[in-house]
Amino acid sequence: MRYGKVIPGLTRRQALGGALAALVAGRCEEAKADAPPALRELAAAKGILYGSCVQEAQLAAHDDFTALLLRECAAIVPENEMKWQWMSHRPGEEDFSIPDRIVDFATRFRLAARGHNLLWYWRTPDWYKALPDRASAEGALLRRVTEMCRRYRRRVFCWDVVNEPIYVEHGRDDTLRRTVFLHKVGDIELGDLDVEFQRRDLGQEVPELGRREGIAADVEMPLYAKRVDRRSRSPHPL
Repeated sequence: MRYGKVIPGLTRRQALGGALAALVAGRCEEAKADAPPALRELAAAKGILYGSCVQEAQLAAHDDFTALLLRECAAIVPENEMKWQWMSHRPGEEDFSIPDRIVDFATRFRLAARGHNLLWYWRTPDWYKALPDRASAEGALLRRVTEMCRRYRRRVFCWDVVNEPIYVEHGRDDTLRRTVFLHKVGDIELGDLDVEFQRRDLGQEVPELGRREGIAADVEMPLYAKRVDRRSRSPHPL
């Protein structure tokens, strides 16, 4: 005896598999309906872009962490793998393969990608520190910034252009940290690269601001970002 409509060519195993998939999907939808709002949704309701730092190996694993990341986050930022020292071991050579995969992941799953970071004294390649003169140091610095910004243009929405440039204890009038960039290059202009730049600094109290928090990029920074079209006024949100 036959019950219901028989679909030609459909085996018993396929029918049972389809029924099981429908049952699982229905239960997942019920669980989703009962689940609390994702952190990304709660943050968005307050005008905050919520995200997490990531490593490429975590994204490639496609495990519970990846699923949790996609549920809770609206943005990702590479933990280490976009830093200059990680990408370049010789002058004129940069390995974009891992940053490419991180940005590709963000694009695939419609996550905002934040670039971290273009320059940081703590993760500057040894070969850069050994450059013999200002001209070569300035050229290498500008190539680094230009290549990164152009490669990920319109895919990375915001850059930490220089990490931790403020260090009041170094005693400079402009409160800048004494770094290899100041020593070798001094004041330069990045020019208009059509990207949003942000200076990131944690836990430094700048006297004219009178507060202790991330330093927003609208404070004048003569070393790296004299001319940009758009500047974020928020501290690092991730």
